[in-house]
Amino acid sequence: MKHFFIINPASGPVDSSTLLIKKINKIFETKDEPYEIYITKMPKDSFRIASEKASNLEEDTIFYACGGDGTSFDVINGIAGKPHAYFAVVPAGSCNDFLKTFKDSDFFDLEGLINGELRNIDIGKVNDYYFLNELNIGFDARVNDDCNNSKIKAKSVKKAYNRAIIKNLLKFKTQQIKVSSNNEVLKDERMLLLVAANGKYYGGKYCCAPFADPSDGLLDLITVKKITRIRFATLIKAYEKGDHLRKEKYQKIVQCQKVNKIDIESKEDMVVCLDGEIFHWKQITVEVIKHGIKMLFPKGK
Repeated sequence: MKHFFIINPASGPVDSSTLLIKKINKIFETKDEPYEIYITKMPKDSFRIASEKASNLEEDTIFYACGGDGTSFDVINGIAGKPHAYFAVVPAGSCNDFLKTFKDSDFFDLEGLINGELRNIDIGKVNDYYFLNELNIGFDARVNDDCNNSKIKAKSVKKAYNRAIIKNLLKFKTQQIKVSSNNEVLKDERMLLLVAANGKYYGGKYCCAPFADPSDGLLDLITVKKITRIRFATLIKAYEKGDHLRKEKYQKIVQCQKVNKIDIESKEDMVVCLDGEIFHWKQITVEVIKHGIKMLFPKGK
């Protein structure tokens, strides 16, 4: 087995690449397995190097995405569908939301991870892109988009995020969205937001899909209908804890169903967020690839 570490020094509040390299080198002093370390130099460099390396593999190789959700997104899109290419995450970003689904696994234990076990997990596909965790459309996607567009000017991600929330609460825009599966219309209504979830958490802390299972070959489709700001304020705490799908009082405005392939369309551009990466589309096909990648889990529980 070969190990290829892709380290994004721009992930997280501080550059932890020097410390991480020291830890990797020390662990492999006692392991008789080849490894390489690559430090990214520019945006999307992690996708480029993962794609190049995975295209000509002759031996099984684990690609370690050392960074946040954006780094994982790039690496998955570089290696998905490539023979001999496996996936791992070393959490070194501001958010590693997909890992929160696996409460019993300590991904911060680098040695335990490197000596861990490979398991099959599902991945999502949207048009020509893959995602690990979530696709979301609507309120939360627009907040993320506005945050990305203003964080340089705001000089901090937290300020940019808070401004984006205020902006979208003032607008409180909904969108007419049609969701179909096998030519059957599942939804065609104005929505505040829509999520197709492989994992349970997104946005740093929100348990949007408490019943999601990243190995069942299905995505959890969660939709929130058009509601007032006051109703939204009562929903948000339940949405954070995952109670929005458990409490009867939210059943008329929040719905969840298991799907394996859906078509989503709108007459106006949809802001589509894939694991934090923003796209603008009017029509998409979303599907799950059951056991689409082998992922490394740390040794232990």
